[in-house]
Amino acid sequence: MSFPAGTWILEQAQPVLTLTTEVKGRPFTLKAPIDSADVTVAQAVTLTLGVGIDHVSAGNFLLDAALRGFLVNYGAHELFFAGTGVLEADPVELGGVAKAGQVSVDLTLELREVSSSPLSLVIDITGTAVFKDVDIPIPGVGSLDQLSLAVQTQLELVPSQ
Repeated sequence: MSFPAGTWILEQAQPVLTLTTEVKGRPFTLKAPIDSADVTVAQAVTLTLGVGIDHVSAGNFLLDAALRGFLVNYGAHELFFAGTGVLEADPVELGGVAKAGQVSVDLTLELREVSSSPLSLVIDITGTAVFKDVDIPIPGVGSLDQLSLAVQTQLELVPSQ
């Protein structure tokens, strides 16, 4: 598939970004709302995302409290990603930087077109982020010094007005 040219924006309220990780052999799935997203398709593809990480949920109140405490320590309320990739690739690999509070990490995301029409562009976004030298106490599990997150979401975007 080829991405339709133009600028596409998130109109639907708060789709969810799913982050999966493993902590001391136990899998965890984290969910956070996507507050904003836009894709610009021209000679390259540019993606910007805003993720409300201060509303992250693991479905476990102890883990949720630990994660929120960790994020507050780093001044992280919103995660912003901006990346650019070559249009001809399939999937499009977007190299960029994810920033949240005082933390910044290089991140490569893969972007795949699911479907498109003149009124809609549906995309899959996947990737992996690794945060080193962190200290996240998790009640009943221990402490993390490195966090690897698998990122996955599907967005339906509309043309920018």
